[in-house]
Amino acid sequence: MKTHRHLARSLWFFLAAFSCSGVLLGIQEVFHVDGFAQLPMYGPTLAALLFLWRDGASLAGFFRRSFAFTLNGPVLAGLAIPIVVTACIAYWTQPYWGLASVLDPSSNTSLTVFYVVAMFFAVIGEEIGWRGYLLPMLQERFTPLVSSLEVGVIWGVWHTLCLGGDPVR
Repeated sequence: MKTHRHLARSLWFFLAAFSCSGVLLGIQEVFHVDGFAQLPMYGPTLAALLFLWRDGASLAGFFRRSFAFTLNGPVLAGLAIPIVVTACIAYWTQPYWGLASVLDPSSNTSLTVFYVVAMFFAVIGEEIGWRGYLLPMLQERFTPLVSSLEVGVIWGVWHTLCLGGDPVR
């Protein structure tokens, strides 16, 4: 019975995340938000916040738990990778387009650097919902492997449905 309840909660969370993404997509379309801004990617986080509100859980406690980590070597390396990649792109493309092109908003180099930075903030919108809310909820009942597999399947279906209509968007 307890397993059924956890599976039902994860299904409801998936439906809420997908619905929130649809609402955010509508807002993006109405206000003509173009470029790298992808509001639907924040659907899982919005769903997590709605579920926390519904359950009367502490928002501060949720974020404290979600971002609880120590700055050890692997974490610092993970944080440094986007910075290093961006610096390498700027350095390697500088001979072709010149240093000024990195600062020119219409240049390919500038767009690439902006894309790397924008994607960092975009994926946070997903991860807070999937890994910050759904995964710990499932791990209350299932092993880390089973919980990760279930989140992976839900994540894959979510991306298939979100990207299925127009993968370029």
